[in-house]
Amino acid sequence: MYFSDLLLIFPLRAEHSQQIVKESFSLLSRSEHFSNAKRMIVRLIVIAWSLLFVSHGLKILVYQTALSRSHLMYSGGLVDILVDARHEVHKLIANWNPTISDNGTKKATSVYRFTLSKPSPWLKINHFSEPFEAKVINYHMDSREAALHWQTIAEFCKEMLADEKLLHWLQNSNFDIAISTTYDFCVFGLFHVAKIKPVIGFLVTPISDIVLYALGISNPASYTQDSFYPSDNGDQMTYLQRVNNLYTRTLMQQIYIPRFIAMQDEIFHGKFGKRMPSLQTLFSQMSYIFVNAHPLVDYPRPLSHKLIFIGGIQLNDAGQLPQEFDRVLSMRPDGAVLVSFGSTALTSKMPKNLKRIFLEVFAAFPQLTFFWKFDEPHDKSSFTNISNVYMAKWLPQKQLLGDKRMKAFITHVGLNSLMESIHEGVPLVGIPLFADQLHNAGIIRKRQIGIVIDKRNITVENLRNSLNDVLYNDRYRQTAKMLSAMIRKNPNNPTKTFLKYVEFTAQFPNVGEYLQLQSTNLSSVEYFCIDIIVPFIFIAITLLYFCFKALLIILAKCMQREAKDKFE
Repeated sequence: MYFSDLLLIFPLRAEHSQQIVKESFSLLSRSEHFSNAKRMIVRLIVIAWSLLFVSHGLKILVYQTALSRSHLMYSGGLVDILVDARHEVHKLIANWNPTISDNGTKKATSVYRFTLSKPSPWLKINHFSEPFEAKVINYHMDSREAALHWQTIAEFCKEMLADEKLLHWLQNSNFDIAISTTYDFCVFGLFHVAKIKPVIGFLVTPISDIVLYALGISNPASYTQDSFYPSDNGDQMTYLQRVNNLYTRTLMQQIYIPRFIAMQDEIFHGKFGKRMPSLQTLFSQMSYIFVNAHPLVDYPRPLSHKLIFIGGIQLNDAGQLPQEFDRVLSMRPDGAVLVSFGSTALTSKMPKNLKRIFLEVFAAFPQLTFFWKFDEPHDKSSFTNISNVYMAKWLPQKQLLGDKRMKAFITHVGLNSLMESIHEGVPLVGIPLFADQLHNAGIIRKRQIGIVIDKRNITVENLRNSLNDVLYNDRYRQTAKMLSAMIRKNPNNPTKTFLKYVEFTAQFPNVGEYLQLQSTNLSSVEYFCIDIIVPFIFIAITLLYFCFKALLIILAKCMQREAKDKFE
């Protein structure tokens, strides 16, 4: 019997199965129609059936494009949640960034890493080579960065399709469901070829225009923006910002995204011919997409029933702080500030003048200890005469943020760091470096939980003033604490939501068809009602023209009659 059929008989979770056993025992013990021997046999059958069911969870494939370590850790957390719920999980990693060796999980049944036969173009993206200096913040809107992004997808797509071992593994593993990142469309063609269905997507970053476009979700330029190309004012744009947003949105929806999808379609058509369905169609047929955002944090916007918010799924009680860090935290009366720019923006690539700015600012707050995630702690030459800075390659970020002595967080505003800080109610000084971090920084402004500084305009004065304001202006801490309380008491439990939707989708593989927006089947002309508006405008202009002509004729006749009367 197929697993999704078993779900119709028994609940999926182990504790539910145990409850069935208990209820069965109670029912049998009250029955007068069974002899002791028969009752014992039935009990054994029920126990065996329940244990058999519990031990046969879903066989799940989790696909991850390895953009950065934080992405792998996030998907690894999802894997661990599924494994803890007694499912068999296999992880496939497209090794865009081969410098990352961490799989993000130790609980997966197997991990299959796919690496290119040549150097990955992804490593040439500016935010790897010069994250603090790169003037290009959004690689979608820069021709060089976009070309590297497309090249990475194309090369991985071609080599994965040509890898017979990989295809054989996918086709013969009999996965019950696939859970995939949505940064490329190629993988959905790969799932189609391997006959893996249903498919659920997940986003590590906020919702992008590409996902909204493929799912046919309304995306008005008047108040929504691309998470990779936001305005400084977030969803409260000025007139000129709305003009720019409309231009960007039109460029993305009518040129960039269609070409982005067509590029990947061509790869499949070259191998399988025109009988291969459009990758956009396969993408849009996903049952659900899990979004790493929280409705109380992110910008409100039009949505689809396919989007399931699980922001904060990996947030829990911070746990005990290691003794060494507890000791350092107690050294100064006013507490501490955490400084971290994530795992991608290495401090070894920070310009020396920028390091001096940070150190000068830290020295201006001798009553505070600064915990700085610094990937070159051996280089102490710049730290002469500065005693209130604690450097380390690794910091227990969750535990530090969860300590009451932590007063502020200077961060690149990666989404995971933002959510951890909000969860613990710590105000922020945001210095976004690239990609979705600008969108996340806008949330800091909108929710009034900190101050944002442009990385291109950092000075000792504005960094010192911003930090001082966040530390000693109570409104930032109060709003951060209020938002933290709302997140903690929110009735939606992201872990339970995640598991329930995965299990529900496995039980009903065609659920996505019931949630599909009709807009995915409309052309741009139909979607924007151009086929209605243009004829209406033509008819209106035609009517106005004839009305005007009729008025001229009437006026002419009136003037003729008046002239005739005068002549007579």
